[in-house]
Amino acid sequence: MLTPGCVRGHSDRCGIPHHVLGISLLILFLARCDMVVGDVTVYPRPGPSVEQSGLYQVSVIQDGVRYESFTYQIRAQKTESWRHNVCSFTTFSFSGSVVVEVKKLDGATIQFCRVYPSSYAITPEIVSSNTVRTTLREPMKKMAVIFDNDWTTHPLLVFADAPETDVPNAGDAKVIYFGPGVHNAGMIRPAAGQTVYLAGGAYVKGAIDARNQPNVMIRGRGVLSQEDMAFPAAHAIDLGGWDLVVEYVDVNASFSGVPGKTSANTESFETGDFSSFDWRFRGDSAWVIRSGQMHSGARSACAGSISDGGTAELSVSLDCQDREISFYRRVSSEPGFDGLAFYIDGVKQGEGSGEQEWAQVSYPVAAGRRTFVWTYSKDGSASEGSDTAWIDDIVFPID
Repeated sequence: MLTPGCVRGHSDRCGIPHHVLGISLLILFLARCDMVVGDVTVYPRPGPSVEQSGLYQVSVIQDGVRYESFTYQIRAQKTESWRHNVCSFTTFSFSGSVVVEVKKLDGATIQFCRVYPSSYAITPEIVSSNTVRTTLREPMKKMAVIFDNDWTTHPLLVFADAPETDVPNAGDAKVIYFGPGVHNAGMIRPAAGQTVYLAGGAYVKGAIDARNQPNVMIRGRGVLSQEDMAFPAAHAIDLGGWDLVVEYVDVNASFSGVPGKTSANTESFETGDFSSFDWRFRGDSAWVIRSGQMHSGARSACAGSISDGGTAELSVSLDCQDREISFYRRVSSEPGFDGLAFYIDGVKQGEGSGEQEWAQVSYPVAAGRRTFVWTYSKDGSASEGSDTAWIDDIVFPID
């Protein structure tokens, strides 16, 4: 998992912050190691220098046996008043059914608790003034546990994965292997066909540069942390190759909406699909998820290819609070004629055309059910640049 900065990924999903939106990147790779008990695997604290959460204690219970799951605490390298600058996370794997118990350590009485995404339909039970429990009957991609509607101060992320299989051999020449413990690796540059493997309980300080290297696999159950690297000089994982596979990776990049959703109101397209929200498509081409061009993490949403006079529309409808929506956009198009427009309930809020690098925009949103639409459109002739637009790191005004 990423620690200063966090992002979580998976072969069919993507995670959390660049020192959590200012926290140096920490990619959490999960690897079966250390404490395997029955159908539950928890991972050890990598070392005394790795910060343990001072706010949450997480236990996994199966068949009446309790196992403590080490809970990390990560801090943003670049703090912002509008987002969380401290985040905790834990990771474990299991099969069958488990009870996850979360205890708050700050002495405050829990009034209510919610689990996101809400599509999981998980309702935690408050069992004491500082403890909640919830039952998981199958592994989850990831979930956020939010207390008393406070997702900005110090959220908890839980990665409950399926048991690991096909663990590579540490002596294999095609494997760059990191076992349990703290590793000061710096820049890791796998060659074509190599696997970078982070075992559960591994805490690797560094980044991975796999540009122009085909058939690279990055996997495991450990943590890749960018905390000792200049922010934001490097990505935790820089891909740009082809036939690349990233499995069970948690990236803690930065608290500004990095790969995977840093919180339940953020969309950064790190899942590799449009499953995090009820996204809809209209027009002459669907939007797609792309790597290689993103504001943060490893992916962004990109308008699909359209012909002259065409449009590609991406939309989502949500129950909103009286706040703002913000997102990053990039445009490469024929200036003044082709471009990206953003609408709220059918009213244009802003647009971009020509060559525009990544920039954040924000717009006020009134409380209620709102429809947000991003439309890339072309006039009747000519094309310039990449002839498309990208969006990333959307922060919705929702609970």
